[in-house]
Amino acid sequence: MILATDLDGTLLYPKRRLGVLSRPNREFLRDLHQRGWEIVVVSGRNSRLHPYLNRDLGFGVSYIGCNGGFILDESGKLVRKQAVPTQLALDIYARMVERCGLGAWALMDESAKTWYDVHNLSAAITAMVVVSNFFSFRYKEGFTLKQPEFLHRLARGEVCKLMPVIQFGPHMKERIHRAYHTMNQQYGDQCSIAVSHIALEITARGVSKGSALSEFAKERQVPVEEVIAAGDSGNDVSMFDTFPHSFCMRSADPWVQAHAAHIIDRVDQIQEYLDHPERMSDDLATFERRRAMPIAPIEEK
Repeated sequence: MILATDLDGTLLYPKRRLGVLSRPNREFLRDLHQRGWEIVVVSGRNSRLHPYLNRDLGFGVSYIGCNGGFILDESGKLVRKQAVPTQLALDIYARMVERCGLGAWALMDESAKTWYDVHNLSAAITAMVVVSNFFSFRYKEGFTLKQPEFLHRLARGEVCKLMPVIQFGPHMKERIHRAYHTMNQQYGDQCSIAVSHIALEITARGVSKGSALSEFAKERQVPVEEVIAAGDSGNDVSMFDTFPHSFCMRSADPWVQAHAAHIIDRVDQIQEYLDHPERMSDDLATFERRRAMPIAPIEEK
C-alpha cells in the first residue's frame, strides 16, 4: 500500500499556521510506515525539504518533486529527472509575459534552490514574499531574486518546473485561469501545464504528479486500487484522475475538489476511512465521472 501526499496546504496544513509538520499528521504517517505502508511525498517544491521531512518523521520517504520533474529515493539520491526542453522554456518566457499579464517567474530543478525573476513586482510585494517565506522556518524555500541568475539558469537548461505567477491585483484567480487557457492553446501539445492558485506550473510533456506517482507505483508492483493520494491544488488533479482513492482538502477550490473521491480537513483523517473501508467502496464506481470534470474552472470562450 502507498500513501502519496502533497505538502503545502495538505501535509503542511493549514497554510496560515507556521510551516511545520503537525503532530497528528506526523503520528499518522509514522503509524502507517510501521504497518508496512510506503509513504511518498508528491510536491511542486524542489528538494530542499526532503531531509527535514525525513528528520521530522523519523524515517525516510521517497520524494517526487517539481510535479514529477524529479524523483528522490528515501536517502535523497536522484532516481529520475525529466526537464523541460531548454528552447521551449526560453520561448515560453519570451512570449508569455505580455500576453498573460505575468508579475513574476520561478524555475526549479532537483537542487535545493529556486530562481526567481520578480522585475514586474513592486518592492513592497517582493518584501512580503521574502518575510512570509522566512516565517516558514525549516520548511522555507532557498531562493534568489536576481534576474540575471534566473536568466542564466533558464538558458543553462535542466529546468524541471517553470512557474509563471500572475500580477497581483483584482480578480487574480480569473486572470490566472485565462492565462492557463492562453498558454495551453499555445503550448499544450509541447508541455504539461497545471493551475496552482495564482500561478501556472509548467513541466515537460507528459510529466505530472499523477504520471510520476503512477510510474512509482508500477515499479513497486502496487495496483492503483492500493494507492491513496491526497492534495489540495490544481497540480494534484492529475493524481486524483489517476488513482480512485483520492482525498482533497476542504480548503481547496471547488473545481479541484470535484476530481477527488473524498473531502477532508487534515491528512490524518484518512485513518477514519482506513478503519471503515466501506466508506471508500464507491470510489471505483465514480472514478470515470470525476476524471471527466474540467481541469480549470473557466472554459475557453
